[in-house]
Amino acid sequence: MTQKYYLSNVHWGLIIFGIATYLLREDAHEVMIKFLIGNFFLSALLFPFAKKGVETFALKYTTHKSWTTGFYTETPAKNGIYAMFYMVIYAVTIPVAVIYLLYLASTKKAT
Repeated sequence: MTQKYYLSNVHWGLIIFGIATYLLREDAHEVMIKFLIGNFFLSALLFPFAKKGVETFALKYTTHKSWTTGFYTETPAKNGIYAMFYMVIYAVTIPVAVIYLLYLASTKKAT
């Protein structure tokens, strides 16, 4: 994964982190909330890795054309699908990013 890809996608994770932190700001003195904010920050930093992992997995079994035609054509209604896509990736960022980084490490050793 290139530095350009990381920098162009990390902002989505930081935006979601900012929203979550803003919503939890009143209870920030509680231990559980501090733990959640820490996990949110880690998810924000790992978000591009998880996004790349999901994209790599999806394109391994489908074609790029299938994601740009039919139900997935570029329309204003597709914005809701994008929002759900980013929220699901953010929710599973830590395990998906770790799996993707292990996958990258194993493929580099094999070559």
